[in-house]
Amino acid sequence: MTQGDQIRAEQTRAAWARIEAWLKNHAPRNYAALPPSCTEEEIRVHEARLGTGLPADVRAFYLLRNGTGHEDEFDGPEPKSMGPRRDAEWERWEPLAPCCYFLPEDTGIHPLQTRYYLDFHGLEEHAHLKYLPLLSTGEDGLFGSFVDLTPGSATYGQLGYYSRYDAPKMRAQTLAEYLTGIADAFDQGRGWPDGDFGPSPVVRGRLDWDS
Repeated sequence: MTQGDQIRAEQTRAAWARIEAWLKNHAPRNYAALPPSCTEEEIRVHEARLGTGLPADVRAFYLLRNGTGHEDEFDGPEPKSMGPRRDAEWERWEPLAPCCYFLPEDTGIHPLQTRYYLDFHGLEEHAHLKYLPLLSTGEDGLFGSFVDLTPGSATYGQLGYYSRYDAPKMRAQTLAEYLTGIADAFDQGRGWPDGDFGPSPVVRGRLDWDS
């Protein structure tokens, strides 16, 4: 592991510790729903299936938690499907509401073993790329962010956007930087990312970005 890898891994561990501390104090339902970590063996098996190693910060995250929720939560009701909710609607909705989408803009990190989006043939000269979906919104898993695993790529380890309708686009940001930005926003009570989103309202112990 290079010095840069070590720095990104430590940034990830530090940022996630701050995020979990915020959840524990302000959104205990999200905190309680966090899954356990992956083991080293589980990660090595997954890397063997991928045919490449995970970036240091992604690996560090999965050694802390295997995503932001359990696999079955990501197949649950869509967080945006209800629209404005009256008290009676909350009574019906809340027992079913998934806790995994607590990152900005209703985003969650999938469990490691459930997400594959590799061997994408790029539009430019049919470049052979390896992308692994990492974050998704509640839109059937068809919108979110991937991490570039392409060996030798100038953007290896960086996040990019994917969606149902557009070609993947890089965002020039690592997972360590993304999580650090969230931890800063939660700690400082400021907007995310440009003042449009602040730490979301907490409804009955759960972050709800649409409230």
